[in-house]
Amino acid sequence: IAFFVDAFFTKVSPKIFDALRAEGEKERAEIEEVMVGNLEREIEPLLGSKSEGEGVFLEGRERMTLAEALTAPFVLRLHAYSKAGLLNPAIDTRLQGLPNYKKWMEALCKDESVTYIWDEETHIPRVKAAIAKTRAEKEKVNEKEKGEKKKD
Repeated sequence: IAFFVDAFFTKVSPKIFDALRAEGEKERAEIEEVMVGNLEREIEPLLGSKSEGEGVFLEGRERMTLAEALTAPFVLRLHAYSKAGLLNPAIDTRLQGLPNYKKWMEALCKDESVTYIWDEETHIPRVKAAIAKTRAEKEKVNEKEKGEKKKD
């Protein structure tokens, strides 16, 4: 469980937020490619291990583990951000092509213990507003710096 959680939080989760903060489409696409590649290489094989049974959760378990409890909120966000266009919609399509990940994600998205507090309709507009605000503030700083350089 620790290895899975470590892999997810070092190889996938940071890339979600890096992609949201990316300066342009090219940078975002590069980050997204790394993130999806990490999911394919690091997470998908771990979900395929069936040492504990034939379930869809980590190591073939029938019920969620601590690993799912820790990572599920980020899986929901990754899926929602892709659907909403905050991340490339092709990400979701590509992840649906990973058989173990697909079954795992679908099970997470159906589990009430994961979804009961998730409000996508409220969350997505808030994230969009936060991104717009951050970009506007960054643009102001860039404009100010350009003005100061002209004075020199």
